Amino acid sequence: MGMRSILITVAIGLAFTLGVASAPSAQSNRPFPARQSERTSHSKPGPHSSPKTLADAAEKNPGSRHPFDMIPENEIRLKASYGFSSDLRRGTVSEGRVAGLHLDWGYVATPNVNEDFQYRLGFEVSRSSFSYNQSNTVPNTLEGANFVAGFDWVFYPNWLLRLEARPGIYSTGSDFDSRAFNVPLLLGASYFVDRDLNWIFGLTFNAWRDIPVIPGVGVRWAFARDWQANLVFPTPRLEYRVAPGVRVYAGGEWKGGSYRTEQDFGDTHGDPALNNALLDYREIRAGGGVRVQPNDALAFELETGAMLDRRYHYFRADKQIRSDTAPYVQLGASFRF
Repeated sequence: MGMRSILITVAIGLAFTLGVASAPSAQSNRPFPARQSERTSHSKPGPHSSPKTLADAAEKNPGSRHPFDMIPENEIRLKASYGFSSDLRRGTVSEGRVAGLHLDWGYVATPNVNEDFQYRLGFEVSRSSFSYNQSNTVPNTLEGANFVAGFDWVFYPNWLLRLEARPGIYSTGSDFDSRAFNVPLLLGASYFVDRDLNWIFGLTFNAWRDIPVIPGVGVRWAFARDWQANLVFPTPRLEYRVAPGVRVYAGGEWKGGSYRTEQDFGDTHGDPALNNALLDYREIRAGGGVRVQPNDALAFELETGAMLDRRYHYFRADKQIRSDTAPYVQLGASFRF
C-alpha cells in the first residue's frame, strides 16, 4: 500500500467523519444534555468541555461524575517517534542493524444520540519505515489506514461499555486489495467508583495476531494531590503535575500491529515462506517525558527512553527476528474541539 492509497483512505475518512461531526445532533431535541459543560452553562461549550481524566474533570467541575465528561467530543492526535539503530538477530544469526521511524495520526468524533449513548467515528493512518544494512527478512515499511467505528454506552450508573472496530488496510507494501483488509476489535468496560478512581476491563481481538484474544485490566487513580496513576494498556504511566498545564510522567508503551506481506515478498527477500505472510510487529518501551497543555484545546508531549524489545514475528512461517535494546525519542500532539 503506497502513499496514494493512504491519501485516498484519509480523504474518504475526512469526508465521512467531518460530515458526522458537523451534522445536527439528536441532543438539540432531547430534554437532557450529553456533556457536563452543557449542563452548567447556557453558552456554547468551550474546547475543554470534556476533560480527559477523572482528576481533570474533578478539577474543572467538582460535581462531575458522568463518564462522557471525560471523553473529548472531537480529537485529532499526531505522534512521531524514532527508534535508534540496534543489532538484529534471527535466533543466533546476525541480520545486521535496524532503525525505525514511526508516524501516526488520526481523528475521532463522538456525536451523541442521548445522554447515555454516543458513537465513535473517525480514521487513523500509520506508517513505520525501517532502515537496515543487511537483513533480507525485515520489510521496508509497515502501513495502516483504517476507519474507527464504535460506540460508548452508559448502560448502568457509573458503568460505561465501549465497542470499537478498526476496519482497514494493514500491509507491508504496495498491495491494496482484500488480502490486506482486516478488522481488529476492542471491547471494554469502565467502572467509575468516584471522580478520582475508575477501573477498566477489556479485551482486544485480532485474527491476524499470534494470540488473537488478549484481555486486560487497568486503573486510573488520582491517589494524591497532583499525582495520578494512569495504568491502562497500551501506555501505562505515573503522572505528576508540576505546574498548571505541565505534567511529568514515567511509564511504558506497547507499540505494534499485524500486517500482511505482499504476494512476492518472500521471493524478493530470499524466503518464499514469507510470501503473503502475516507479520506481528512489536515494540516494548520504558521511558519518561513531559506533557505541556498551553491552553484548553492543545497538548504536546516530549518523551524519551529505552526500547527494550523490538521484534518481527512471522508466526505462521515460524520465523522471528529480534533487535537489541536501543534508545528512542517521541513527539506527540493533540487538539480537542
